[in-house]
Amino acid sequence: MAMENIEDNSIIYWLPTYWAAHIFNDDYSGLSDDEENQIREFLENIEGHLVSADFEQEEFTPFPDAGQKACDCIPFTFYIQTEKKT
Repeated sequence: MAMENIEDNSIIYWLPTYWAAHIFNDDYSGLSDDEENQIREFLENIEGHLVSADFEQEEFTPFPDAGQKACDCIPFTFYIQTEKKT
């Protein structure tokens, strides 16, 4: 799945379902060092702040947006701050 722009101020990434608990709680226990580094690197290199993850849309994704192997993914919505026009 490719990332999608749904409005000017948000973006959706299809990421591994198991990432949700680690991202929302900032708790990387139970992950290998490689998995933790992959999540942290992804978050450092994207725009926006996580606002939601939709578990009801979970599906097998051959090409997750973070570049890992095929796995079950869910859409994570990130809010992008835009400058207000005056």
